[in-house]
Amino acid sequence: MKIVIGSLRQPKIEAVKNVFAKIQKVFLQDEPVKFLARESESNISAMPLSIKQLMNGAYNRVQNLKEEFIHSPDKPDFYVGLEGGFFGEVSSEQKRRYFLQSWVFVNDGERGYFGASGAAPVPERIVNEVLEGKNELGDIIDKYGTESSIRDKDGAFGVFTRGLITRQDSFEFALLSAFAPFFNQALYVS
Repeated sequence: MKIVIGSLRQPKIEAVKNVFAKIQKVFLQDEPVKFLARESESNISAMPLSIKQLMNGAYNRVQNLKEEFIHSPDKPDFYVGLEGGFFGEVSSEQKRRYFLQSWVFVNDGERGYFGASGAAPVPERIVNEVLEGKNELGDIIDKYGTESSIRDKDGAFGVFTRGLITRQDSFEFALLSAFAPFFNQALYVS
């Protein structure tokens, strides 16, 4: 089995590998899995600020991967696009609140499904810096974390939750959700 991942970021790659280790034990009878990580453009803004942008980013990464492998004799079994960012909602007290969330899109060449992580509230001062366009979230979050290049480690989820949930964890949850229809077809396919 061949899985192509639309990212070179370590937390995203490790999330896909960990999820496939779980899936492999239950559904694939230990069939060998080969992972191939590729840079794949999201074709959206560097900092997604809505669920629609997050979904489009994950979807676009998969479409770009499919285009790359269109003439390959050894087509992947799954294409995986991963995207993280914010979305804003108006709360019951009429205040706009922002949440951090990870989205994925998984495609087997014919069918595709989305999955999402839980959503963590984003501190107002960080929201303000992002919305004012001062920096990308990865650069801003480095100021609040204990080390640099947070996006390649625990991510904003790790900083916000003090390591209880990491960037990798958020993508693992989203991936398990997106893969469910592939491995529970009796329920999902009509």
